[in-house]
Amino acid sequence: MFQIDPAKSNLTQIKADSLVKEFKKLDAWGMAFWNWNYVLNPSPNFNLIKVTDHGHIQTTKYFTIIRNVISS
Repeated sequence: MFQIDPAKSNLTQIKADSLVKEFKKLDAWGMAFWNWNYVLNPSPNFNLIKVTDHGHIQTTKYFTIIRNVISS
């Protein structure tokens, strides 16, 4: 059975910085932020925003991580 450990698969600023650094070495550009796994699992997708019960849009910590890595 396939299982994802949410604690180990969590995106951090350090991981995001490392990924972008490797992409720059490869001269790769562009960005897609998506969970490509179509198997249901308890680990949440990396959502950049969430919509509150009152319909307000709030950014998540992943938005901040991506914004920081792009701006650096």
